Amino acid sequence: PRGIWITERQILGANYGAALLVPLIYQDIRAGSIHRQKFGLGDLLIEPVLLAWHRDRFDVAAGYGIWAPTGDFEAGQLANPGKGYTGHMLTLGASLHLGREASWTLTALNRYEINHENPDTGTTTGNAWTVEAG
Repeated sequence: PRGIWITERQILGANYGAALLVPLIYQDIRAGSIHRQKFGLGDLLIEPVLLAWHRDRFDVAAGYGIWAPTGDFEAGQLANPGKGYTGHMLTLGASLHLGREASWTLTALNRYEINHENPDTGTTTGNAWTVEAG
């Protein structure tokens, strides 16, 4: 579940909002004779900054979130709903509304994640770009 709260408050001409993502994760890992399953709470995503600009034919959104290592993680286990480390996520997306009555929409969303070291394993997952289009 993800709760999003958008206000009428304006910052830099954009509506201000915030969000909280509470991931529930089910993992089913099979590799040869190895089979591990686990269900649990994943890491929370706390987004204290969401900005949304709305115009007649397009919308733009930007945000900052932090992944809090609240999920179940145990070093050495294959199935871990949590990642065991903190991360930051920057988001930028836009929608272009096409047609006379905006009956078609093109959307692109980019996210960049900056991951910190997992203190239990001493490893760092690389930073990552995510690009979605629709």
